[in-house]
Amino acid sequence: MGGFVPPGRPELMRQPESNKLPRRRPAVALALAAVILAGLLAGLLAGGGCAYYNMLYNAKKKYKNAEEMPGQRDGTVSRQQAETYRTAIEKARAMIAKYPDSRHVDDAYMLVARSQYAIREYENAIETVDTLLFKLPRTDQKEEALYVQARSWSAWEKDVEALAALESFMEEYKKSDHMDEILYLAAKAAMKQGQEDKAASYVARLRDKYRGSDFRLDADMDIAEIYLEQGEYDKCIEVYEGLTRNRLAQHNRFRVWSSLARAYIEVGRPEDALNALGGVDKVMLGNEEKAEAMLLRGEANVGVGNTDTAILAYKNVTARFPKSKFSAEAYYRLGGIYQQMDSLEVAKTQYESVTRAYPGSEFADQSIKNSSNISQLIRLRASEGEGSPEAHALRVFSLAEVQLFQFNDTEKALEGYNQLLSDYPESEFAPKAAYAVAYIHGEMLGQPDEARDLYQKLIRDYPDSQQADIARELLGLPPVERAVVLPDTSTTAADTTGTTAESASIEGTDSP
Repeated sequence: MGGFVPPGRPELMRQPESNKLPRRRPAVALALAAVILAGLLAGLLAGGGCAYYNMLYNAKKKYKNAEEMPGQRDGTVSRQQAETYRTAIEKARAMIAKYPDSRHVDDAYMLVARSQYAIREYENAIETVDTLLFKLPRTDQKEEALYVQARSWSAWEKDVEALAALESFMEEYKKSDHMDEILYLAAKAAMKQGQEDKAASYVARLRDKYRGSDFRLDADMDIAEIYLEQGEYDKCIEVYEGLTRNRLAQHNRFRVWSSLARAYIEVGRPEDALNALGGVDKVMLGNEEKAEAMLLRGEANVGVGNTDTAILAYKNVTARFPKSKFSAEAYYRLGGIYQQMDSLEVAKTQYESVTRAYPGSEFADQSIKNSSNISQLIRLRASEGEGSPEAHALRVFSLAEVQLFQFNDTEKALEGYNQLLSDYPESEFAPKAAYAVAYIHGEMLGQPDEARDLYQKLIRDYPDSQQADIARELLGLPPVERAVVLPDTSTTAADTTGTTAESASIEGTDSP
């Protein structure tokens, strides 16, 4: 009757009656056991037995905090988010370093890889997964690890490696919950490599097996965008137009119709773009979507010649969405309109407003260049009344060069070159201008017959020029034999100082 005897403790078999524990009811005994167990666990934690789990818990908490933070408008992580992800990485790595044999170490590796993916450190994420699979080849996290790795290859735009990783994943995990996204990414990677049939097969599988997946629309939209980038405009528009005939969720209608409008603008169909934007009017738009629609209307109206309407649309964007990427784009577009109208001072002001509105705008660098080039044009025009006829010719030639090489404006460049040929036909810049006119027609405007006539005229008008020699070679004519003439050493440096100094002061005057 001595009660329970612990194994290996015979000395406790008989106890004096005074040392016996009183008999307890079962409920009381269970409660006491729970208290004892809790105490034992607390002791283990205090002694470091599960400290690795606490470290992992803290890393996961940081990762969750980063995930819940709002990102930036362009979809990238904010600075605070990035710092929080990096803290999660540091804590997870600390746990890996201190407890490399923990049964949760693969969770820590995955936390690092996912955080690296979130902050766009794709190469690091790929290496982290490689390390995990090398050290723990039988981890139950293998499917998730390879999924993160394949996504990283894709986001890094390493299309060959991405497609190989995605196809390997599809083969190994046929029933994965990620399969719709994997098919979408595989179609995109195949399309970018020119494997249209393979891309189409993946899209067909996606449509057939995952009818409710948002990745179906993503696949079609991305394929249309790739067609647009490759200049296959008919195919691009065919995809978009097909999507508009489908029943689309409210949140996808703007995405499809605005993309179709953008495609129409790119291919020079601004009237169709305006019609497509009519479909946007029927959608409840958020502020960013409203701004995008206003910008598209501005571009389309420029295309159909409604310049005043376009200016009004862009000015509305700058008023309603100040200090944003939308107002930055609007200022850039306004700069282009006023530049075409030859209102250079106004154009310069608009370009300078781009960086003030949104320094990180994709239009910022070009706006700075355009503003600088316009300043050069303004200086050249201001000096037109000064100097000799040859100096005047140099300024006209330089103005044309700026329009061609710095603004890519062939129309204004041709005006300048032809003005020089008309007003200063005897200038040393005349054969250069004649060559530039022929080059623009042949290489930039796609008018080979016109270019041939212009090259022949150059040879007739300026037969002894270097440009005439180049024209003869282009036309397949034999070169002209010329006698060797020794240089006249009697000419002093002072005779050429004026022209050389002025030429050196003009930048960007290299002819084609």
